[in-house]
Amino acid sequence: MGAEPSDFKLEAYKTLRAEIGHHLQAMSASVGVALTAVAAIGAFALSKPDNRDALLVLPFVLSGLALVQVNHGIQIRRRDEYIRTYLWPLKESLPPTSHGLPVVSWEEWIATIRLDQSALNPAKVADAVGYVIVFGFPSAGALALTASAAWGKASLAIVWGLAVLVMLVAAAIGFVVESKELAPSDSYPHRSLRPPRRPSQV
Repeated sequence: MGAEPSDFKLEAYKTLRAEIGHHLQAMSASVGVALTAVAAIGAFALSKPDNRDALLVLPFVLSGLALVQVNHGIQIRRRDEYIRTYLWPLKESLPPTSHGLPVVSWEEWIATIRLDQSALNPAKVADAVGYVIVFGFPSAGALALTASAAWGKASLAIVWGLAVLVMLVAAAIGFVVESKELAPSDSYPHRSLRPPRRPSQV
């Protein structure tokens, strides 16, 4: 006797929630790596005047880590949206809360809160400021401290210009991704979870 469809939904829910936890842990680890890189490279570069050029490593490292953060955020949003849209309909079989309210998933609750809150709610502001402090300020400081030396050397000027470009591209990608709403076709976290395509009618 085969398993019930609700069993497959429950297993998919457990798997996706575990993957969300993995991505959240990875995001925390990326912040730790960024802070460690800033401390290590900054200490080395500022220990001697001749080492200051090493600060130009920071924009490349921090921009890469910021893009890793963006990717983890996308993966979390995709799984949240999939759970909320395709798996949570089994909530109809759940009893209401002690206050008589319908049971909602975390993803559904978060989506409702996002709609109710303004674009500049405290949580979004704090999140954005945190990313700027961890990933943006050290990169901008590194570029400011090496600007005068960079324009005195052709090779260093090229590296400085590339660092500025990488930083701006990473910031633009992060802004576009965060402001974009997921389309329904973007919410499938795995190919195996995509519904089969309907055969085209002739």
